[in-house]
Order: sequence, then C-alpha cells, then structure tokens
Amino acid sequence: MLRTLADVDATTRWYLERLLEALQARLGGRLVSLVLYGSRARGTHRSESDIDVLAVVRDLPRARVARHDVLRPIKQEVDAAYRHATGCGPPYLSYLIKTPEEAAYHSPLYLDMTEDAVLVYDRDGFFGSVLDAMRRRMASLGSTRVWLKRGWYWVLKPDMQWGESVEI
Repeated sequence: MLRTLADVDATTRWYLERLLEALQARLGGRLVSLVLYGSRARGTHRSESDIDVLAVVRDLPRARVARHDVLRPIKQEVDAAYRHATGCGPPYLSYLIKTPEEAAYHSPLYLDMTEDAVLVYDRDGFFGSVLDAMRRRMASLGSTRVWLKRGWYWVLKPDMQWGESVEI
C-alpha cells in the first residue's frame, strides 16, 4: 500500500512541502507529479540518506543538462530555506525529471515504487495510474519482491522460461 506524505519523517516532509511549493510557483501547470521513492519513502533511511524524487514536468528541454537547469535553481532555493530554518545543511536531493510521455513508460525503476512510493503531488492521478497499470501487469505475471537480510530482489515471472523476454 502506498504511503502518504504524513507517513514520512519530519525532515523529509518539511523539505518536500517546500520543494512542492517552489515547483508549483516556478513551473505552474507544467508540474504533473512529484514522487518520493527510495529509503525515505520506505521509512528505512538513515539520517544521511538522500531524498529521491521523480518530477514529471510538461514541456521539458530534450537535453539532460538543460532539464537539470530547470530544477537546479528550485533545489537551491529550498536548500537555502532549509539552512535558514534549521541552521543545518540540507539533506541531499537526488532527482529524476521526466516528461509525462517518458514517465508513462513502465521503467524497472518503478518496481519498488509500486509498493513504496509517496505521491507528494499527482495532478489528475497521472503517475498513480502509471503505477496502477504496472501493478496490474506485475500481478498478471505473478511478480513478487523477495526480501533478504539487507535488501531484496524481484522475481518478475516465477514460471519464466530460459530465453523468454518479460515486459512490465
């Protein structure tokens, strides 16, 4: 079951609330989704863990560097606000930025998101529907996450045959 922003720790929640405000102020209607994933979404982070987010934004430049130029000043603004409010250095923000068309592709990155993601913002349920479709596909394959002492792996299709290709 997906967690909500209320389920994450106070530092992460503070940072994400301000990040969302800054994204909305700078990008307006171009912002489609903001998704927390990784250890902070699962609640298994350490104090030094980064904050992993996926931002889905309309009308992005094609070049990767230019895309980061869109988010970099917003991140710097939120980092400065964090320093001012706490007197401490901000947590490290690790971000991916995709267009809605790119985000609609069922990336292997989304495997853990199907169980752990926090949808911080999701206009019209866009990314939630991507994750729902991926969950349905994974259920039809019989996919399961197998937990180990210090991690996990995914069995995408338990009855997979040698040489068979699996699309999620």
